[in-house]
Amino acid sequence: MDLEKDTIPLCGEGEIVLDASTFGATYEWNDGSTDPTLIIEGPGWYWVRVSSPCEVVSDSVWVFELDLSVDLGPDLEVIQGDPVLLEPEWVSPIDLSFFWEDPLGNSLSCVDCENPTAIPVEDVVYTLTLDNLEGCQASDDIAVRVIKLRGVFAPNVFSPDADGNNDFFYLQGPRDYKINVLRVFNRWGAGVFESQNTFLN
Repeated sequence: MDLEKDTIPLCGEGEIVLDASTFGATYEWNDGSTDPTLIIEGPGWYWVRVSSPCEVVSDSVWVFELDLSVDLGPDLEVIQGDPVLLEPEWVSPIDLSFFWEDPLGNSLSCVDCENPTAIPVEDVVYTLTLDNLEGCQASDDIAVRVIKLRGVFAPNVFSPDADGNNDFFYLQGPRDYKINVLRVFNRWGAGVFESQNTFLN
């Protein structure tokens, strides 16, 4: 009979099944139970005595609690087209692997790194799952709401008299978005100005 390992991690609020099954044997665990298996829900030393017609053997294992958790923080709002860095906080005493779920298919810069950059085009919920070398997992998700109104403002008057106040006309907004073509017409519909490949602000 062999419980295989001297130490076994207990992941969060999970449980472990210790199995000492041997054909034709009887069992005595440290809690007095006599089943071939013992369900563990907390850390500590656990031992079993296995008796067969041929021999009596004992084995023990140390079960330790392994704290693994992750927090993606509060939900976010972004303007469509703006990047946002996802910055999880986690607790783990050992190395981790990262896996991000991207429901939009290509809105994350990477799905196996710690801090991907997201550029979602619509509302989305990202989920991060952490795995450690001991087989424990933890996950969290974060909802990103995409604001599709960019808030471009076009003044309806300006005064190009070189007095330093409102001398220039330009489109304004929260970001320096590219303007492919800007055309200005007078009240009679005649074009008075045109520019290409300029930017807001």
